[in-house]
Amino acid sequence: MLRRTTKTKWIVAVALAALIVATSLLTARHAQAYDFKAPTKLAQTMGGSTQLEVEWLHVSGAPAYMVEAKAGSTTLRVMTGNNTAVLKPLKRNTTYSIRVAVASDTTTKAKRMSNWSATKKLKTSNNAINAPSDLTVTKTSSRGATLKWQAPEGVATTDRYSVTYALDSGLKKSPKTAVTATNSPTVALSGMAADTNFYVRVKVVAADGKTVRSDTSDFGLIKTRAQAGVISGTVSGATVSHVVVAAYDASGELVNQVDPASSGAFKLTVRPGKYTVHAAYIGTGDTLSLWAKSGQNGVATRAAATVYSVTEGGTVALPNAVRLGDGGKASGVVTDSSNGNPVRDVDVTALLSNEVIARANTDGSGAYALDGLPSGTYTLRFKYRGPAGTGVGFKAKNISQEIKAGDASKVAAQKLALAAWAKQYKPGISGTKKVGKTVKRSGSSFVASLYPLERATSWRYQWYRSGKAIKGATGSSYKLAKADKGKSISLRVTYYHIGFPTKTVASKSYKVK
Repeated sequence: MLRRTTKTKWIVAVALAALIVATSLLTARHAQAYDFKAPTKLAQTMGGSTQLEVEWLHVSGAPAYMVEAKAGSTTLRVMTGNNTAVLKPLKRNTTYSIRVAVASDTTTKAKRMSNWSATKKLKTSNNAINAPSDLTVTKTSSRGATLKWQAPEGVATTDRYSVTYALDSGLKKSPKTAVTATNSPTVALSGMAADTNFYVRVKVVAADGKTVRSDTSDFGLIKTRAQAGVISGTVSGATVSHVVVAAYDASGELVNQVDPASSGAFKLTVRPGKYTVHAAYIGTGDTLSLWAKSGQNGVATRAAATVYSVTEGGTVALPNAVRLGDGGKASGVVTDSSNGNPVRDVDVTALLSNEVIARANTDGSGAYALDGLPSGTYTLRFKYRGPAGTGVGFKAKNISQEIKAGDASKVAAQKLALAAWAKQYKPGISGTKKVGKTVKRSGSSFVASLYPLERATSWRYQWYRSGKAIKGATGSSYKLAKADKGKSISLRVTYYHIGFPTKTVASKSYKVK
């Protein structure tokens, strides 16, 4: 009997172990059936008598969420595409068990795609008055906003409204609160940061400004304006449809530009700071482009322009119009000093007091034209900027040129000199100098400085026997023949590069055995 009892216990123990293993495997398989982890850190962001707002950490890749609130036999389920939810309608003064899970979509037929989160118990309040509704922003400035809302039933004449704004909907990030002086459903907020997004909510409080009498409203959004002022003025002397007026800050950066009205009037909206104003002619004529200068019609350079200080909400009116008028013109040609041929792709820049006023490029005939130049003594800079793949090698050149507005100046033809090779090296000859052996060219020969080489230099070879060219020996290597025995062998390399002079250098002579 004892043996049977022991055997029976052993069988029961084995069966129980098998059941535990099977249950564990089933549980593991069930846990692994979901594609997402359960949401975490479920928390309340706002409470009320008939609703609760909650949030949780977003689960990476989650398409949607389902949120459940249970109290007794009552269950409320809310679907949302965000990691926040508003649970309503709820019962007053009631504790709810709330949990959230990842869902396949936001429809009522959505499938659960994760385990439920840890349950959070939250209680609704028992305020006597419902939340204010229809919160609306009626006016904004850079430092404030005006709001209005619909007052709930039950607001007493002694009640007030508490208006709180912050950087998040739960009013936890940098919150600030203002209490109205009366029970009128409106408020003007001030002292806000410019160019910032704020969340705002309203609730009814007692006359002491602290005792809460109602639920908190849904949040509204306030976007304060950027700090700004205005520069106004007029432009004349040109077809205004061909003019653009721009404001530049102290560092010379463009901050705003506008097209003048048909009357020539313009307004530039800018942030508080210091600015210069430029009226740029963008047509095809010889009309000037000028900087605004108080007491004058305009000046050619930014350095000579008036600096206007703009304050927040202020308007700076230019005291006189910027009159553009006719400008001067300068034209000429550029040639190669070595052969007289025209040089195209030369960048011709007109500088006045070291500021660029105009720029042009030479065409296929070497010609250029600079238009719309104010009166002054210019530095004309000629710099070759051939297209990629053609090489660079002409020396830059500067000349001084007097130009008068309204006149056409013919600039003397300019000859650009080729840049010299910076350094020359004689080629070497490697290999055994013996009949039947092959010798090769070795070593670099030219290095060009000052100018980048956009295309590799090309070269030609010629081998020499005792100072006379060997017919057909024009490669970088040469097999020594019987005719070379006892003679001296050498190599000459001719180098070619666009924009540089053609050069030939010779190697040292070697006696062939």
